[in-house]
Amino acid sequence: MEFWQAISHTEPEQILDVARAAEELGFTAVSTGDHFVTPLRIDSPYPYTKDRVPWVRPEAPTPDPMVLAAAIAQVTDRLRLFVTSYVLPMRDPFSAAKAISSAAVLSRNRLVLGVGIGWMREEFALVGQDFATRGRRCDEMLEILPKLCAGGMVQHRGEFFSFAPVQMSPVPDAPVPILI
Repeated sequence: MEFWQAISHTEPEQILDVARAAEELGFTAVSTGDHFVTPLRIDSPYPYTKDRVPWVRPEAPTPDPMVLAAAIAQVTDRLRLFVTSYVLPMRDPFSAAKAISSAAVLSRNRLVLGVGIGWMREEFALVGQDFATRGRRCDEMLEILPKLCAGGMVQHRGEFFSFAPVQMSPVPDAPVPILI
């Protein structure tokens, strides 16, 4: 049996201590979520409560999950780092792949990536990403990420993204597990 500890909204000054304690107590992993910002006004229906109203406070700490994974990896030895749910289509494939690859390398292949398409239209608007096509863009990005994170020259021609041969470095020694 495995135990995974959610650390979303943990006070930033306590996160590393909580991660160390989780490892000492035998937890398999810690998990954290992903949001850039919390707007003052959210009109998008929240899918995880009966009344469709988000419960998250705007001042709740939400560190970047890949930075957090890399930081936790530096103070632990075996604890897995589960990012759930990384809102992949809010990003471009290169920024996402670089952050994911870097966190995987710095954690010595302990990163587990949970991918979601997001629910908050307002957040997508802030970063200039189309909310309506997020599912299809996410599917295409899920084709691109393993290519970029494998090393070597790769290229892609798709509905949303096309690029000539490029190589990203560093890349992890093993594929990053991706959960949807």
